[in-house]
Amino acid sequence: ILKDATLFFSSNTPSVASVIPAMDAIDEALATGIIDNNILSEPIRHALSIGKKTLNKYYALTDNSTIYRMAMILHPSFKLEYFRKAGWSDEWIAEAVTVTREHWERRYKPSEPTAVDSATVRDFFLIKFFIDC
Repeated sequence: ILKDATLFFSSNTPSVASVIPAMDAIDEALATGIIDNNILSEPIRHALSIGKKTLNKYYALTDNSTIYRMAMILHPSFKLEYFRKAGWSDEWIAEAVTVTREHWERRYKPSEPTAVDSATVRDFFLIKFFIDC
């Protein structure tokens, strides 16, 4: 699974929205390997445990950056449904929505025209009308 993830993220098509699902898939694979006592030897299970701890360290860091939340929420294939299906807390999901909405309002929401803007446009057309006459 680690080789597949490395190849995927080294390609031209990965996106920020792919990070969380990939980390979830790796986490599940590591956890399954740790639990399955019948197939894997103790040293391998120990290595998987260290890998899981390392993954969890970096997974926790994704909460420090809003970009992962926003990318997942805005991605047409994921939206909020991914978090709900994965069992994320309602509080975390609500916070992710709030962060995304606030970022949009701060950076992308079109500003409302002001009265001054309307007057300026009207004056421009009046002046142009009189010049053209």
